[in-house]
Amino acid sequence: RNVVRQEVGTCLAEAPFEKALQKAKEMLVVRNREQDLYTRAWCVYEIFRAKQLRIPVSVCGSNPFRNKVDIMRCQASDADD
Repeated sequence: RNVVRQEVGTCLAEAPFEKALQKAKEMLVVRNREQDLYTRAWCVYEIFRAKQLRIPVSVCGSNPFRNKVDIMRCQASDADD
């Protein structure tokens, strides 16, 4: 449970993902049939940060969910996140 928190830390600006994203030229998001990516808080955050950094984001894969995006309904594996 705390493995992600240990890897990411408490400051998202210092997280490994943030450091990698700042070096990225583009971001590819791959959907799957098991989980709607827009209901996962971390997925939404990653896309948000890419947009903030003006990194082009491409989304591919089928979208069997067809839900409207509502970030207020996002969930995390750990409620403290």
